[in-house]
Amino acid sequence: MKRLADLSLPKLVSINLSSLHHLSDATFVAFMSATPNLERLDLAAVPMMFANVPVYASQSQRPSTAALTFERFIQQVTKLTDTLVSLDLSRTGINDTALKVLAGMKGLRLQDVSLVACKDLGNSGIEALVQAQAYIQRLNLAHNSQLGDLTIKSVAANLSDLKKLNVTKVAMKDSCMKALSSLEVKELVLSGCLHDDIPKASCEATFKQWSRNMSKLDMSFCAALSNSTLSMLCQFLGNLTELRLTSCFHLNDSTVKEIARSMRRLTVLSISWCKKVTDLGLLGLSSDRFIKDQLPECRCTRHLASCQNPNPYFVYAPPVKDIAPADVIPSKSQILGALDELEKELPYPLLLLERLTVLDLSNCQKLTDNSLAKVIKFASLRELDLSMCFRLTDESVVAIASANPLLERINLNDCKDITDEGICALINGCRRLSHLRVSNCTRLTDIIIDEMLRKRMRLKYIDISFCSVSPGAIERLERLMPSLLLIQKRFTTSGEQQ
Repeated sequence: MKRLADLSLPKLVSINLSSLHHLSDATFVAFMSATPNLERLDLAAVPMMFANVPVYASQSQRPSTAALTFERFIQQVTKLTDTLVSLDLSRTGINDTALKVLAGMKGLRLQDVSLVACKDLGNSGIEALVQAQAYIQRLNLAHNSQLGDLTIKSVAANLSDLKKLNVTKVAMKDSCMKALSSLEVKELVLSGCLHDDIPKASCEATFKQWSRNMSKLDMSFCAALSNSTLSMLCQFLGNLTELRLTSCFHLNDSTVKEIARSMRRLTVLSISWCKKVTDLGLLGLSSDRFIKDQLPECRCTRHLASCQNPNPYFVYAPPVKDIAPADVIPSKSQILGALDELEKELPYPLLLLERLTVLDLSNCQKLTDNSLAKVIKFASLRELDLSMCFRLTDESVVAIASANPLLERINLNDCKDITDEGICALINGCRRLSHLRVSNCTRLTDIIIDEMLRKRMRLKYIDISFCSVSPGAIERLERLMPSLLLIQKRFTTSGEQQ
């Protein structure tokens, strides 16, 4: 502690003390005294003690060596009001009263505030913060489900300079969309916020306002959004560079086509867990040509003349799952025939997104080699997630390896039809590969390990859990690949532990 007290770091502008569970007043004062020009302070998950009624600690009071108190924190922040612009108090016990005291500090002008998962916060505390600190440009209120409409409206009414807003899982109604439309944010995260669809009038007005400045939008886990709403989003927000629509269950092939044709500037696209997406959407084909008219199924009712079995004593009522319409998954020959008939000169819709660097199609279970082998061809693609695409085989993996040479991260977890041939093609074709996930690809063997070592790959992370890889192969990989930082090997033939 004596060395820390003598430390002087006048040029240090950022310090991260997050998750230090034994941080005390004495240690915190020593850190703050050594950094008089501090601009960014991170205290996320630090167990700070908040009194019911905050009282400023006396300068003569001796700092506690047992815990960090809010009073001592306020005392030190008072000395940094001229320089401090970024503060992270996520996952702490800060409450409305404490936040009001912090926000009202004379001379403090925060620009970046993070209050993720602060369960003791309420609408009144956030309202006081945005009124007193009107210069905030980046605000993160994610995972505070106790907050609601009042918080959203207060933020929209007071933070005119806001550029980035994250309100993941903050409960909000569609009426808040009108308030959000007044913000000129560049990045907006509404993941898990909307539990109802947006009325068409509000939807159109809001998207028009957002189109002026917004570049990154995350509306994942808003399962109630209709396909028409998502299509309208594509029409008005053509300048987006990042779009995340994970688990928007109504998203279908027509929306995928609209995304590809309207949002040519996208670098990040996530439509994972959108189970209505099929090969037809990625290839630009219509499903109408593959749906054949079928005669009504016999229900064996009293109209015996129409029944194949006229026995009046036989009554069969099939359960709903037996008579539900089957998924439209055309065969490879049908798709090739349709493409030949169209004589397409334009590229497939997904290939219009030439700037893609991140693509997430995980758990789009209807996708097959018919489309994946043709449309994943991007010169700048760095990250690809195809986990739980159960119909994927070596054919697609080989095509991806040859068409995406800059690929650095790929996730093929639970693609059980992939064999050593596909992964070896990936190893040979993607020389920059650093993260490989093939968990539960049960047909993989020691051959892929030997190929990695032969090609002198520089993997940093690999997950081969539930694969048929021997203990000797894993030992060779750990010993002969110095770049490897982490290997997941649960339930391989080498044992059940990592």
